Amino acid sequence: MQAFDGLILKQIPFKESSKILHVYTAEGMKSVLVHGAKKFGSPYLSSSENLNLVKFQATGRDLLTLTDADLIEVYPRIKADLERFTYAQHLAELLHGFGEAEYDHAKFFAFTLKILAKFETEADYQVYAFIFELKFLFLLGVAPAFTACAACGKKDELTFRVRSGGLSCPDHLEGPAVTDAAFRWMRRLYQIDLKDPVVERPDEAATVEIRRVIDDWYAYHLNFRSKSRSVLSGLLGY
Repeated sequence: MQAFDGLILKQIPFKESSKILHVYTAEGMKSVLVHGAKKFGSPYLSSSENLNLVKFQATGRDLLTLTDADLIEVYPRIKADLERFTYAQHLAELLHGFGEAEYDHAKFFAFTLKILAKFETEADYQVYAFIFELKFLFLLGVAPAFTACAACGKKDELTFRVRSGGLSCPDHLEGPAVTDAAFRWMRRLYQIDLKDPVVERPDEAATVEIRRVIDDWYAYHLNFRSKSRSVLSGLLGY
């Protein structure tokens, strides 16, 4: 028997009435089979939805079988707002896409829950998505170079470029440059501690550019673009 807290990232139909849940935990990704989850009247009908934080009890090894589940958090404000929910789903797709990578899952699981709490309570939640995505790049080993040229370590005449790996000197330029305003905000958000409130926020122009730069970074360095991000571009206009 295993007992663990997990965030449901994805659900896959299994046979006629069951589901396989892909769950992110302090130990990494787990797959949980929930028999009869789609049946009307099932005790797990509501608890087995995406972006639910659940206390699971399950048996088995690679594919666990649920024996009991208790809801910890359902994030009602996130789920009541289409844009907010789609943004949270985008982060869930990121976690699902790279949940098998080797990094400190216990630390990042706790961090993920803090980010979702900000999504649930903050009116301007998009900045917390940026913080999540930028810090996740560090764990995945492809964080931008924010202090010196990514290629040679020089610290003079630098501009920030996605294809150059971050800051780049005149000898190692590749791809279009990012504006100074967007770069400064990205560096600040990358370094922020969630214990400290994010009082100032980037203006609209910087927000749009940061969103584009992060998208380009994940696409270029990790070959990743979420389905939810495509939906968001329609909702947000960028």
